[in-house]
Amino acid sequence: SLFFETSPIILEFRDPARNGRFRTATARDVILRRFGNCSAILSTANTQSYRKRKVFLREYIENEVEQDLYSAEIRSDNVWYWFGDHAGEDEKTWSELFDLYELPKHALGAKSIAFSFGIGARASGVPLHTHGAVFAETIIGRKRWFLLPPHVKPTFDGDELAVSWVKRMDFSFEVDRYLKNEYTKSPAEYPNLLACTLHPGEVLFIPHLWWHATLNLEQNVFISAFV
Repeated sequence: SLFFETSPIILEFRDPARNGRFRTATARDVILRRFGNCSAILSTANTQSYRKRKVFLREYIENEVEQDLYSAEIRSDNVWYWFGDHAGEDEKTWSELFDLYELPKHALGAKSIAFSFGIGARASGVPLHTHGAVFAETIIGRKRWFLLPPHVKPTFDGDELAVSWVKRMDFSFEVDRYLKNEYTKSPAEYPNLLACTLHPGEVLFIPHLWWHATLNLEQNVFISAFV
């Protein structure tokens, strides 16, 4: 069982049609048409995500998701990100969307499952943080993951923008190389760092309390199942 794994694992599925209905339902025009007037509870894109803001999904997609953060010179506590918070008056409506999602079979034995669904702008993401074990899947777009084992005690600024942190870790950072997935060097500051790029339809299992940060390489739709 993956629940006893102590290192992250990428799950690849041979069926290209897996989660096809969910992918179609979360495409930009479709989700705007069906869920555009539903509430989305945004969080600041920093480690603690301590500020919240409720907007209509349409407002979030047309304003926040359309921005490109690659060259932004702002702090992550000034960036709004929708991931994981679906409580409120539209919770039942969102659950209808989640019913379309096909869980990885490896997660079916979990005693309880909590979904975290989100949409992010190009170069959005979250700095290093930890939580319980999770199956994280990218539905649309690619997402870069950076992981450190639980015993590591990294020093970092939880309010630094994720893309700024990635750039600072290696001064030879070039966006074009990164988008082509040619960036493989681990920065000296984090010799234990693991990094991978998750493509649509792939699932990353992250064990309990592993540190991780994320960077969306393009506009991104994603869902995680906490187990």
